[in-house]
Amino acid sequence: MLMRRTGVRYSCRSNYSTEEAYYAAPQPELDVETAIVHLVDGTTVSEFEDAFQYGYALEYICQDNAIDSWKIEGKRRLSHLKIKSVLFKNRSPVVLPEYDDFPEIGYLSTLEATKELSTVFSRGQLKLDRNANIASDREIVITAVERSVDCNQSLIGFYY
Repeated sequence: MLMRRTGVRYSCRSNYSTEEAYYAAPQPELDVETAIVHLVDGTTVSEFEDAFQYGYALEYICQDNAIDSWKIEGKRRLSHLKIKSVLFKNRSPVVLPEYDDFPEIGYLSTLEATKELSTVFSRGQLKLDRNANIASDREIVITAVERSVDCNQSLIGFYY
């Protein structure tokens, strides 16, 4: 896709005489296990159509290594929390190839979590919500930020 937009030809594509020949050829597939290996080795590849697997791979790495993370189903639900935080911007603690699929990843460094806990995530400043789902999601996020600060760790969020 990048080649179509930019006209840039990458070395792995140079085996094809035309762009059409490249796209007509079978494309390599990326599974989560391979994506995990790429992340650990630092060899992520942006050529894959299914680069979203890197997001899932990062989530598995966090789970397997007890790295503090949280998950909310439904990206729209984040907007209902009415919390303006860097955590809800799509960014990752590691460089990942761009992809247009889930999971979206949010990240707060230890310093950002500490700062936002006293401002953005201050329980005294957040209005209570009558909607049980929103209240529950808000509690999940605030508790995760508090735990991150207590443990002096960064926080990663995954939302779908």
